[in-house]
This record gives sequence, structure tokens and C-alpha cells, in this order.
Amino acid sequence: MADEEENNQLIPLVEAEDLDDVIDDDIPEAAVEEHVEEELVEEMPIVRPHSAPVQRRESSSILQRIRSSPPAATSSSAVAPSRPITYDTNLPMIHSYLGIDLEEHSGRTVLDERSYQWLACLPLPNVIFPGQTLPLNLHSNRDVSTIRHALSSDRTIAVLSVTLDYITNTMHLANHGCTAEIVSTKEDNEGGIDNFKVKAIGRQRFVLVNYRQSGNGVLMVNIQILADHLLPHPLHAINPYKRKLIQGPATRNYNELTNLQRIEFYRYKKAQHDLPSRLTPWPSWIYRQYDVDLLIIRIKLELLSWNSNLTETQMPTTPLEFSYWVAANLPVTDAMRLRLLEIDNFIERLRIELFQLKSCTVLGCRICRNHRIARNSDMFSMSRSGPIAAYVNPQGHVHDTITVYDAQGCRLVSRASTENSWFPGYAWAIAQCRRCDSHMGWKFTAVQKTLKPRSFWGLCRASLIPYVATESADDESVLSPLVSSEDLE
Repeated sequence: MADEEENNQLIPLVEAEDLDDVIDDDIPEAAVEEHVEEELVEEMPIVRPHSAPVQRRESSSILQRIRSSPPAATSSSAVAPSRPITYDTNLPMIHSYLGIDLEEHSGRTVLDERSYQWLACLPLPNVIFPGQTLPLNLHSNRDVSTIRHALSSDRTIAVLSVTLDYITNTMHLANHGCTAEIVSTKEDNEGGIDNFKVKAIGRQRFVLVNYRQSGNGVLMVNIQILADHLLPHPLHAINPYKRKLIQGPATRNYNELTNLQRIEFYRYKKAQHDLPSRLTPWPSWIYRQYDVDLLIIRIKLELLSWNSNLTETQMPTTPLEFSYWVAANLPVTDAMRLRLLEIDNFIERLRIELFQLKSCTVLGCRICRNHRIARNSDMFSMSRSGPIAAYVNPQGHVHDTITVYDAQGCRLVSRASTENSWFPGYAWAIAQCRRCDSHMGWKFTAVQKTLKPRSFWGLCRASLIPYVATESADDESVLSPLVSSEDLE
């Protein structure tokens, strides 16, 4: 009986393949004529006629959240607590622990979309996205030769996520990856061993076609550069207005609007769907789920409710870049990150990201499962790049690190040290899970009295898994995984 109860508590919330079927849409305002019930179904629901009344659900609407939010100048949500930060959030983006004498490389290489390229490949256990900064500290002969090969051509490498099978001692490459352009390097020799310190930036998605190993050990991959499709407005074919319905331009100045202007903007977007949708069998709320402007607004509202110091000025303005930025800052598994990278249009990517944001409530230990490490409301941005960023340690391991104010499920197992600190001015100490003693990350403590926050935690994304917290029959919090069992492997 105990085993059955435990299995019931850990049933995944949704299979990764079924995300598209359960992404729901909020009811925008009280005057909406077509409402939808809150039931999540796996098949396309039977839509009632426009005139048929449907009971309105009690969840907060987008307009209610906009009205209750502070003025646009503050760009923060009333849900997340406000904590002062005096630290310069630009410092972590510099990655000064790699050294201040790195050689900068100018220019930018853009590979033709749908073209086939042979590039030197750097296998990593991480999944990177276009626009994401990737710091590297390379020591092996193969990795050093890979960087030298890239510097001799167009400074572009192919980054592929790799998983190791320790039983057969084999390496499995992912089918999709991202090119990275080297922007600064430093070659050194320590103890007779050549090494490279590198900063690179993700550029373009690709799919793996073939690979081979060269004589000097460099893994060469034949890839096809993938294009991101720009989908038209869902109602563009029957739009009765002369002006075209364009996806995505209005969100560029959304952070500069007052709350009243934001309400008017949302009402305008709603009216943009109401009349054309009457010429179709479906109500307007279905088409609003695919409106990129409304998707971006809803994602921003969720993000601002998580992060007290996150501002819209930190977020990219174009929908494509915004979808990549959100994907890089989601506390999800590598399997989900890889799926987001495979998607070829930003609307589908944004819809899945919105579902993940609305569903994830806590971060739990990946090893012992039903053990809370931190809440999503604990996340904040210690770096201007966002709440999650990649950092590399002296041994060359790249960690996607989530910065949180508090980590109730961790304990410290080492003394504090300022050596090679990713956050200058803070000392770090190793943190482990209180239950299974697996490595969770680090606690950073300010060494200067003027720095705020006085302390925070940097958690390894790979050590965590997103959960949704539910209340059990005995009023105890139960954690259910947000992903399927296949994503945990």
C-alpha cells in the first residue's frame, strides 16, 4: 500500500509529447463573450456556438494582473517580494575569473540558412541557445585542437549535447545543436599542458547529418543550418481590415507603456481577433492563444512574478530572440531544453515556455525526487543576462547556474573561498542536498558589507528538476514531476 501511495504522489503532470494539448489560455476580461471552461483535454474540445453562455472561471485574468501590477517604470510584479540589490549585475557577464587579458576577436560569421557545413564539434553535456554566452576552460588535447581549428577558419564551432553511457563506455550525440562563435580566447601552458580559456556566443540552430574524427582527434560534423519559420497571424487569410495583421511588433515598446495603455493595447488585440473569428467555426479565444504579442505579454507577467529584480529592459525585443532568451532561463531538464531547441518556430516555443512557467512551482532534487530545494519565487537575477547563466570552473565543467535567495533543502559542506569566484565580491561554499548528499551548487556570501544581497545560492540546473506542489489528503505538500519519466533518463 505504501508503494502505491508513493507512486501516486510522483505521477508526472504531463508527458512531454502532450504539452501542446494542455496549454490553456486565460480569460482576458469580464466582458468577453466567449469563455472557456478550465478543463484540460487531450483532444480538440467541442466548441460551443458564440451565443451559448459558458460559466466563467474564477482564475485571475490578464487585465486584472495588469491593473494590480506597479507602473511600467518599475517593471516588476507585485507577486514577487522586492529585495534591494546593490551588486553590479554586469560583472558576472564579463566572466572575469577566466582572466582579464583575453584576446578579443572582431567580426561576426553568419552561415547561410539550410546550407550544409563541416565544423569542428565540441561535445558538452549542456544545451545552449542562440544568444547565450558560453564560457569554456579547455585542457584536453582534443578540445584545444578543436579551438585551434576554429580560429584558423571562421571562429565557429558546433556545440552538441552529449550523454555518456557508462555501461558500454560510449558517447551519444544529440541530433540538434547550436553553433557558437568564439569572441575571445587566451591560450596558455600550465605544467607543460596547453589549455584554452574561451568565451563564445550561441548563434544558429542546426541538425546533425554526419560526423567523422580527424587525424588530430578533432570531431568534425556535417550539419545543416536550420531556419526559424515566421508564421503569419492565425487570422491573416480572412482579415477584413485593410491593414495587415503582423506578428510581434507591438511588444517592442510594451515596457514603456503605462498600465492604462497596456489595458488598451490588450483590448485592441482582443478586438483584432473578435470580428475575423466570427467568419470561422472557432471562437476568438482559440486564435488568441497563437497571437505572439499576447504570448509575450503573458510570459513577461509570469517572469516578473517570479523575479523581483527582473526588468523588461533585460529581455530581447524581437519574438525570436525573446523565445531563445526565455528557453535559456527556464529551470527545466536537458531533454526539455533540447526539445525547445528543435522547434522551428517561435510561437510553438513560446507556448511551451508559457506552460512550463505556469506549471513549475518548486525545484526539487533530481536524485531523491520528492525533496524540495527551492521555490520558483526564490529565483532572481544576479546577472543582467537573467536568473540562469552558464559558468565554468577551473576543471572545465560548465554549470548552468540558477541564482536563488534561499535554498531550504541544501546544506554547506565546505569553507567559504573567494578563489575563482563567478561573482566578484562574493565567497563561495559547496552545497549538497540535505537528504541524499548529492551536489546541488554553492552558497555565495558577500565579503564586503556594502554588497546586497548579503548571501544567495547558485544551484546547478542539472541537479534539479521542476515540480508542481500539490496538497495531499493529510494537508502535506506533495511534489509531482513536471516532466515524463523518459525525460529523466
